[in-house]
Amino acid sequence: MPKEETTKKRDRGQVAVVPKGAPNTGVTDGSSGSSGTEGALIGGGAAAVLAAGGAAVLVVRRRRATGA
Repeated sequence: MPKEETTKKRDRGQVAVVPKGAPNTGVTDGSSGSSGTEGALIGGGAAAVLAAGGAAVLVVRRRRATGA
C-alpha cells in the first residue's frame, strides 16, 4: 500500500524558519502591482528615443559631409 504524504512540501528555494536576528529577505507570497510591465514600457520608450536621436545625428552628419 503506498504511503500518503500528510506533511506539506516546502519550496526548496526558501528556508523554513528565519534565524533569530537575521533579516527576512525571502520571497513574499503575492505581488501587489505590475511594476515589471511599467518598467518594460519605460525602458522600451527610452530605447526608442535613443534610437531616434542616433538616427537624427547620422542624418545631420551625412548632410554636412555631402554639403547639402
